Amino acid sequence: GGNENFSSISFTIDSIYPNLNITSPINLSISNDTGLDINFTRSDTNFLESCWYSNDSHTVNTTISSCNNITGVTWVVGSHNITIWVNDSAGNTNYSTILFNITDTVNPKINITFPINNTNYSDNTLDVNFTRSDVNLQSCWYSNDTYLVNTTISSCANITSVVWSEGLHNVTVWVNDSFGNENKTSVTFNVTEVTAPLVVTSAAPTAAGGRGGGGGVVATIGGGDVKIRINPTVMSVAGVINEVNDRDLEIINDDTKFKTVSIVILDDGGFLSMDLSTLSFRLDPGQKNTVKLKLIAPEVPGTYSAKIYVNGELVLIKYDVSSKELLFDAGIVVSEDLKLLNRGDNLESQVTLIPMGENPRLDVTTNYAIKNFDGRTFLSEGKTFLIEGEKTFKKNFVTGNLPPGKYIVSLELIYPNGVAVSSSHFEIKGRGFEIKIDSSNYLMVFLVLGIFILIGFIISEIRRYKKVKLHKVSRKR
Repeated sequence: GGNENFSSISFTIDSIYPNLNITSPINLSISNDTGLDINFTRSDTNFLESCWYSNDSHTVNTTISSCNNITGVTWVVGSHNITIWVNDSAGNTNYSTILFNITDTVNPKINITFPINNTNYSDNTLDVNFTRSDVNLQSCWYSNDTYLVNTTISSCANITSVVWSEGLHNVTVWVNDSFGNENKTSVTFNVTEVTAPLVVTSAAPTAAGGRGGGGGVVATIGGGDVKIRINPTVMSVAGVINEVNDRDLEIINDDTKFKTVSIVILDDGGFLSMDLSTLSFRLDPGQKNTVKLKLIAPEVPGTYSAKIYVNGELVLIKYDVSSKELLFDAGIVVSEDLKLLNRGDNLESQVTLIPMGENPRLDVTTNYAIKNFDGRTFLSEGKTFLIEGEKTFKKNFVTGNLPPGKYIVSLELIYPNGVAVSSSHFEIKGRGFEIKIDSSNYLMVFLVLGIFILIGFIISEIRRYKKVKLHKVSRKR
């Protein structure tokens, strides 16, 4: 006898539900944060097992990793109904529900990118370009000058197909979203007529024309004021994107009587502006006025150009805009003695590439372009190669397709995360002769034109006389 046996078991009675409390947002609250987090606390006396939630339709449950807060959800604008569940290892389950509303109280973004505020333009059909953005964008409209009429802008696109009258214009563009939030922006610009210099050109005879192939006379109407002296007449500016550069333009009256000075800006990149009050002013004899120019660098690197007419006299501006992080210094130079070319001559330039970063060994791309000061591109070419240190070389360009005029040759050196920009200007001469006309030589020009007309008339009469005489001789026979 004395045999004995036993068995034991340990268990816990758990009939207590886990604790669960949503702490943020507050129930029935309103928020404009579409990335709102749902914060909650949870606890259990023994073994917390899992958490999950569902929202709005409650057709899908989403497991909450480690029973952490609900983050990384983008809530649509409107009402939301969130329920969070929690259970423990004994199968006890608890839940909590919250209601909140996401509203849109943020105004749409809008910015007029062209024309530049307080700038002069000769294009009476210029477009008003603007950017706008909003998650719930609804409509755009604009009004101008008298502000008596609002015009809806289809698809919130740019304002096009408007013919602006000569003079000052004020344009305001509005934008709203589907929740009634609204924003606006305005621009002031002046539309004026440009008077270009009057040039009379006698074209040279071509080889195909022989003796009978003479040149014609071409006239372009305008007139520059030779008594107005301008400094500088060519302005070269270098900057980086989104930078503002200020420059001075000196205008001097060399005449013995007062002058009314009128300034017109032709700007292909929309970067140049000045105070509208300085677009027209009086200069007494010997007086000098300094006009303040503001160059606002565009967001895209490149070479931009503009022309300013001061009483018909031309000022040329080129603007080299590079990226902010410069790992290279790039330069393209046309020496002064090579800047005036005959048509068909090769343009000779020197290119210098200087690494400025820690690692000079990089694959880079060089993009070259030739364009005029109106922004028209006549040539573009590019090449990618490995650079391992400072590099200088000659670069020639063919100019046979360029008509007479003034041009810019530009270089864009493109490398990882940056662009370095440089340019130089040059001129193609005409093959004939040009006479720039002002008030002192009008008589000479019209005299030359009269001589051409008289010579043509005499030749015509001689030919007619010979035909009549030949006809009479034939009749006598």
